[in-house]
Amino acid sequence: MQGNLFLLQNHNIVIMAESSFHVQLKEWYAKPGDKVEHQVGDYVIDVVHDDLLIEIQTQSFSALKKKLKNLTKDHKVRLVHPVISDKWITYGDKKRLSPKHCTHLNLFDELVYIPKLITNPNLSVETVLVQVEESRKKKDNKGVWRRRNWSLIDKRLINVTDSKVYHQPSDFLEIIPSDLELPFTNRDLSKKIDQPINLVRKMTYCLRKMGALQVVGKKGNAFLFMPCEG
Repeated sequence: MQGNLFLLQNHNIVIMAESSFHVQLKEWYAKPGDKVEHQVGDYVIDVVHDDLLIEIQTQSFSALKKKLKNLTKDHKVRLVHPVISDKWITYGDKKRLSPKHCTHLNLFDELVYIPKLITNPNLSVETVLVQVEESRKKKDNKGVWRRRNWSLIDKRLINVTDSKVYHQPSDFLEIIPSDLELPFTNRDLSKKIDQPINLVRKMTYCLRKMGALQVVGKKGNAFLFMPCEG
């Protein structure tokens, strides 16, 4: 399920134990008649749309393995993962744009935890590119050291700019350019799509585990890959 792309402005939401970001994403996915935070068996589901269970995961997929395995036995599940393309960081009255910009390909940073689950026909995965604003506050040496003692207060969704849905392993082969010479190595793909080699290794690992890519030989110490037929 995909909604219309939109811009959130002056969005007032009562926040309990979760960030504005997660609450706003659930609100965007929930259509009239849908159930939000609905109990299905032993689990609470973010959004239930007809017979589709929508789980919005903003953090690691590793914690979802058992939940997804159990839910997909009897239900269609859509795993939604927001990828931050642009992030503005607010420190008091100052704001700056983070130099880090992610793409749909960064889904593989998390997909490495559950690649074999993608072969389940009851599971689909959706990435949404989002723009967010993070609010941080100085906390007298109590903040996270990487943020120079500025602690994260809240994260707010500003804009949803794009989305992609993957229904089956072969759908992920779109990441391989049609003009890439076959077979290819991780380094060949890295150069072709201009992405870090570490991310490309995660991509080919996932594709192999889900049965969309196969190793057909070696070039020196590097594996040679080919898409699987069918």
